[in-house]
Amino acid sequence: WGDLSGATTDNFTTTNTTLSMDDYRYRAVFTNTAGSVMTNAATLTVTAAPLTVADVSITKTVYSPGDNTVIWTITVTNSGPDMAEGVVVTDNLSNNSKDISVSTDYTCRINGKKVFVEIGTLENGSSVEIIIIEALTKRFTGQLTNTATVSTTSGDPDPDNNTDTESITIS
Repeated sequence: WGDLSGATTDNFTTTNTTLSMDDYRYRAVFTNTAGSVMTNAATLTVTAAPLTVADVSITKTVYSPGDNTVIWTITVTNSGPDMAEGVVVTDNLSNNSKDISVSTDYTCRINGKKVFVEIGTLENGSSVEIIIIEALTKRFTGQLTNTATVSTTSGDPDPDNNTDTESITIS
């Protein structure tokens, strides 16, 4: 145990931590004229900060030309400030799908009713459009609700705009 330079108030923040300091243990000693008291040990948790910060967002629109077909258009945007890395879009389609096709310039994988589009790197200020055409079972009528999500390995300061849900009524 040793003294922490500058730890003289009820709060102490350090910006000079390193990953090697993860799980270090600290105690506080409070001293006055009546004596001293020592706290239980507290454990420091150090987490590596993302190398890049990028606000990725997703918007979705839906259109049905009839004939039991639904067209979902997804737009992914990076509002920066850095390039977004490890960008992936996930879209869970309805159980009423009988056929799914995807139009995109990126790697796409379809697993059952789930679509994965691996965008990878998305530059600051850039957008990507993905079109998913969902052919429905022949006799489907009712409301379809669909949610798409975008994720990134970069630090995202606003995760609230990483999901969008749209609905359409098929009659």
